[in-house]
Amino acid sequence: MSYQSLYQQKRMSAADAVRVVRNGDTIIVPTAVGEPPALLTALSEQRRDFRDVRVSQILAVRKFGYLDPETVEHVRHEAYFFSGASRAGGQEGWIDYIPAYFSELPVLIERGLIPADVVFSLASPMDEHGFFSLALGADYTMAAIEKARAVVLEVNPNVPFANGNCHIHVSQVAALVEDEEPILEVGLPKIGPVQEAIGKLIGDDAATARGTAEKEAGAADTADIRTSSRP
Repeated sequence: MSYQSLYQQKRMSAADAVRVVRNGDTIIVPTAVGEPPALLTALSEQRRDFRDVRVSQILAVRKFGYLDPETVEHVRHEAYFFSGASRAGGQEGWIDYIPAYFSELPVLIERGLIPADVVFSLASPMDEHGFFSLALGADYTMAAIEKARAVVLEVNPNVPFANGNCHIHVSQVAALVEDEEPILEVGLPKIGPVQEAIGKLIGDDAATARGTAEKEAGAADTADIRTSSRP
């Protein structure tokens, strides 16, 4: 079977794709903009059909419907790091927090200390060899893919195809969903009088430090020359 035929065989709606999740599963979602909006929206809409499902992620950026204190017995969020979307729930006690160094998350998943039953992730379009790139959030997601029972990808043409350890083959995927939502971006901050004043202070301090360093370096060079020229 060709890669394209396999792709078409696994392509489905987000509403159908989330049915790979079983009660009691932990779904691993990539960091920040690597989260798949169509899949998590579909999960939110069907959250009452599940029980004891957990969504684990380091930095949630959208407030999906499943982030709901009234339905945590169905789908509950676990944060590896709090964000604007998850902090309030953490403070109120209906979002869980798993303390860990970011660099250790892949190892914790590999050792089974953090469960990874299903992976939901954004991905680039498939290349001619049947591979997708998880360019926006490989970090701990690749470790989860190795452990997961099912991997569901949300294929988006706005996701770049990057090289490195971030590829997954179509044969490893349980379901494919297509979506074209623009990738979230952090806008440039507005520069006002306060920001300009801070910038001037930093600039003045940097200029002073640079002048002092140049003066000290010049003095050291002079001393070195004098020492070297002695018989």
